[in-house]
Amino acid sequence: MKRILLLLFFSLFYCVSQAQLNVFEFINSKTFVTKNAENSKSLYLNTNALINILEGSDSFYLPLIDNNFIIANLVSFSVLDKNHTLIVEAEKGQEIQNFKSDLKSFYIKIDDEVIGTFLSFGDNLILTYKFDNRQFEINKIDNEFILFDVNDCINQNSFSCAVENEYQELSSNSNQSLTTTPPDCIELAIEIDQYTRNTFSSNTAASTWGHAIIAGVSQVYFGEVN
Repeated sequence: MKRILLLLFFSLFYCVSQAQLNVFEFINSKTFVTKNAENSKSLYLNTNALINILEGSDSFYLPLIDNNFIIANLVSFSVLDKNHTLIVEAEKGQEIQNFKSDLKSFYIKIDDEVIGTFLSFGDNLILTYKFDNRQFEINKIDNEFILFDVNDCINQNSFSCAVENEYQELSSNSNQSLTTTPPDCIELAIEIDQYTRNTFSSNTAASTWGHAIIAGVSQVYFGEVN
């Protein structure tokens, strides 16, 4: 009887641990955002498993474009300083507003190598990572989570493209000495124009989106110059 109970306990523990790791599952769908339909895969999001990730789980199953998974580790990081300031240009001049971000950011690591970022903010969940020399992104498109090959994407305005654009601009404006002696911290200001601001529901939401882009850029710097 004890042996049976132990087996049942082990089976239950195994199922629970697997459920915690399975943030995504592949599902059948006719939605695709790439020129080649094979480079787009629809995913189901397990919200309970996502909560475990956001509350401190250090690993999960990362979906791959061939419908398989690989275990990836997560390392929490932040691009926000405790003294962060949000300044808004108003009719009467500049206003300093309180800012509290719900952005949670993690480096995605496989075999101690950082390959991408796992970002959650508001109703957004974005993963961008490089695997087998291909850049992939998981993003919510038309209320469906899609894993796709960025370089085959029909729409070139993906999150990963925005990260690459900002990385190139920051690199071109950086002092050449930074490539050999990178600082531990960079103080950075982000300016968001009114048109872009109006695509978001609030100043905080627009600012958080900017921070998410910088978090993606941070991963590129981390991977290339450590």
